[in-house]
Amino acid sequence: VVDGQRAVERALDAVARPFEIRGQPVTISASIGLTLFPQDSSDAGVLLRHADQAMYLAKQAGRNRCHIFDVTDDLRVGET
Repeated sequence: VVDGQRAVERALDAVARPFEIRGQPVTISASIGLTLFPQDSSDAGVLLRHADQAMYLAKQAGRNRCHIFDVTDDLRVGET
């Protein structure tokens, strides 16, 4: 997980670097949701749902964030 977190942090840093389009400065950010195989599921559909839920929580936490899915997140999202 630690190596994966470092890779995600590098990706978020790369996305957040300012760049120009037609001479105009542009900045963007990303929200990343991660799920772990095979711990979270062996079914592709479930893995995608878990990653989507984790991304939603990353977006709620603010810009340029990553969230790793866990079962408590799944239960909390199911209650809403």
